Amino acid sequence: MNELASDISIDEDVTIVTDLFGSVVSVSGASQELFGYSESDLVGQSIEILIPRALRGSHRDHMTQYARRPHARTMGIGLDLHALHADGSMIPVEVSLRVLAEDEHDLVRAVVRRLEPSSVTTADVSELSARIRQLELTTRDISDVYELVSELASASYGGRPVGIWRFDASQSGYILENVHNLPSSFVGTLVPRNEGGLITQAMFVQGISAGLVDLDDDSSKPRDFFRSIGYSGGIAAAIGGRYEPFGAISVHFGPDDQLGVSDAGDLQTIATEVSRFVLSAMTEETLARESELQAKLAEIGRIFSSSLNVEDIYETFAGLVNELIPHRVITLAEIDHATQVIITRYSINSGGSQIKGFESGTTHPLAGTTSEEMVKTKTGLVINFASPEEFSNSLSGAPGASEGLTGVLNIPLVVSGVVGGTMILNTSGIQTFDDDSLSLGERIGAQNSGSFLSAALTESLDRESTRRGSLNKIGAIVGSNLEFSDIFEEFASIFADAIKCDLVVLTDVDVDANTRVDYLTYGQDVPDMEVGSLRGSITGLAMSSGL
Repeated sequence: MNELASDISIDEDVTIVTDLFGSVVSVSGASQELFGYSESDLVGQSIEILIPRALRGSHRDHMTQYARRPHARTMGIGLDLHALHADGSMIPVEVSLRVLAEDEHDLVRAVVRRLEPSSVTTADVSELSARIRQLELTTRDISDVYELVSELASASYGGRPVGIWRFDASQSGYILENVHNLPSSFVGTLVPRNEGGLITQAMFVQGISAGLVDLDDDSSKPRDFFRSIGYSGGIAAAIGGRYEPFGAISVHFGPDDQLGVSDAGDLQTIATEVSRFVLSAMTEETLARESELQAKLAEIGRIFSSSLNVEDIYETFAGLVNELIPHRVITLAEIDHATQVIITRYSINSGGSQIKGFESGTTHPLAGTTSEEMVKTKTGLVINFASPEEFSNSLSGAPGASEGLTGVLNIPLVVSGVVGGTMILNTSGIQTFDDDSLSLGERIGAQNSGSFLSAALTESLDRESTRRGSLNKIGAIVGSNLEFSDIFEEFASIFADAIKCDLVVLTDVDVDANTRVDYLTYGQDVPDMEVGSLRGSITGLAMSSGL
């Protein structure tokens, strides 16, 4: 054979998709040949049309249990399964189940394959199953299970080489994790998810597959792996997860000792035992990750609530958030509903500096921004863009493209049902945000919104107190001397500090002559005193507008 192919072609399998209550949604494959029903005959029917009548009651019970905890598995391990043909005869079959996430509902995909008598006799795997289950009680290290399973699976198949594979989403393929009777140098081999070969076929049906490859034919897609191990074929069985397969176990053979799909029953039994262990280990791993996450969230909360002066702890806070949600920029802003503006309170990027135009203390209109929509919905949002240009052009009030930002995660800070602020994270380059980022961000926001808004309120009160104190000082200074030039420098110093400016100029205006004279100045780069026209000057504009 020039290409890897199943002894029983995928075309001869029948794929049936049902809801969790057994109603057939779609059918593909050779349903007429296998069941005596066309695809249109089955769609809309209950799956029980294919179940022997004597077993329909127990099948309903199994479906009820499966609906409570749907997961990928092969039906009837250790049992002889039969489907009911349209003519009333019984057909020996294997059925592999896999859960499909469809919008808010789960569907079940069943791949049904006719079984033929096995061409070889393999060892009894009951001992292997018992030893795996015993191992579950003594270790949680899956590498120990890999070692035992690969060794006993090889013994079960006459010493043939065995590999155990794990799906790696980051590399979009299957990684060889463990081998027996193969050189350990093959550990780490990657089979791409879209290869369509031995491992990926087993993953597709969530069951078993078998195939051969011509090692001398360069056109055969998986030839490199088979050539490297020196075996021309193999059988494989899926190790199941919930929605996606976890991996597979494979047994390899040469041209003189071939195996077929019908020989893979024991291998599927082995894979099912490994699946049980994997699901259990994954549950414990999930609990461990959640415990670690809770600890980090608690640390963020402790840091944030440790000081009403957020500026003192903001860099530490930003670093902890970055561990959970990698980002380029993080900003905490207050929303002033009375003036409809966003006030940047704290902002820092990964380099420690601030984004130009969005420094602490700057304000921007709320209208048209992602925060305006968030105020209405009180829910966070995620938007990723293909380029900084698209980011800048698509978001009202966003930083310019030169800042290199490509994504935004906007989290509402809600107190007493009111969005009083927002936590905004931005990405750059290949970084993106996803639903997990949003979920984590909302947890961080909910935990720290009260502390942030309390700190922002305290800061606002402090600023107001400082402002009133400055006004009182200015009033006292002005009232202490009728000669303003004598006290101008002290007055200007307090005034400049209160409103954060670099230059204070006192201007004398001659309205009749339409002129102005800047005769008292204070600050850096003080200009020479000059006489000029009111027309077009800042002073003239202020007078005409009544300011």
